[in-house]
Amino acid sequence: MGAGSSTDHYMQDAAEAYIVFKLQELAVDNDVALTDDVAEKFHTFMAYCSERGISQEFGDSIYKENIDAVVDSFFLDLMHKYGWNGYSGRKFDFVDVEKKFRDLKLKGDFAIYFS
Repeated sequence: MGAGSSTDHYMQDAAEAYIVFKLQELAVDNDVALTDDVAEKFHTFMAYCSERGISQEFGDSIYKENIDAVVDSFFLDLMHKYGWNGYSGRKFDFVDVEKKFRDLKLKGDFAIYFS
């Protein structure tokens, strides 16, 4: 579903950067991240919001609320499937690929890279 206004588009793109930051933060906190680049992902998210003047609006948005409601359980599902059950030592990273994929005429918001 496409964004209606430029603000809607900004909010959707901010949500993509936010979930990548939150998932990477969980990976680092649980010692299953390939790289510890949480600060960089947080900065990317904050800079995106700041440059578009949506920091406060995103913080109060349904986009953030929805991500916050599911991100922990989504991460735990990944951990159970790829980390704790039969794949001990497996690590992963979360990468925002929306622009890269769009430029390649592919669909996708973020990718999960596994070791």
